Amino acid sequence: MSELKKGAGPFSTLGVKVFDDYWINYMTLEMARSAKLKRPPYSNLKDYLKYRNIKNL
Repeated sequence: MSELKKGAGPFSTLGVKVFDDYWINYMTLEMARSAKLKRPPYSNLKDYLKYRNIKNL
């Protein structure tokens, strides 16, 4: 928690655009099924970076 308060969380090196895109497009399993998907495209930051083809900084 102290890292987050200091601004050193997992998105700190990736920027606001990546943070916003991650959370705007995040899907729960129920949301994915409603969109006719078997599962969400990602469920963590590592999978998101792979999904968006972003090299981890």
